[in-house]
Amino acid sequence: MPFKLEITASTEPPPAPIFSPTGGTYSGTQTVEIVCQEMGGTIRYTTDGSSSTSTYGTVFSGSVSVSNNTTLKALAYFPDGRQSEIARVSYAIKVATPTLSVPGGDYDAPQSVSMSCATYGATIRYTVDGAGPSTTIGTIYTEPITVDTETIIKAIAYKSGMSQSNMKSALYKFLFQIIINKTIT
Repeated sequence: MPFKLEITASTEPPPAPIFSPTGGTYSGTQTVEIVCQEMGGTIRYTTDGSSSTSTYGTVFSGSVSVSNNTTLKALAYFPDGRQSEIARVSYAIKVATPTLSVPGGDYDAPQSVSMSCATYGATIRYTVDGAGPSTTIGTIYTEPITVDTETIIKAIAYKSGMSQSNMKSALYKFLFQIIINKTIT
């Protein structure tokens, strides 16, 4: 009896690509790997919100650097014409938290406080009244500020295309002010 071998192509769609790290909020640039879960597939991806196809999008090789808020969309396609569903993942990259040149604490002389942010091109906004700053509330930092009375500095940083930083806050107290307050009461 002759041996008969039949090969049939799978009609099942291949599994969608997976991303590592997974989507979420991160404090710095992420190097993203995209993995095809079935051998022999090619991955195409987009970063502009459009959907990739077997002919549209960047062919994945190596990794994707994500340095601002980005949605990646990817699919795997195969020589036999099969293609996966489009996988989608979003990354929110936060601006670095501002730093203050003088930590909060008790002082006996006025302090000159500078602010900086490790994220290039970020804008810093701050308040000195205890209220929380935002991208529209507070003073835009341009030069050191002199603190000579009890003050709470709160600062945030932001940049277009990225998520706002965490808030930095510091309380400054002055010994001469404490002594005067105790003498008066």
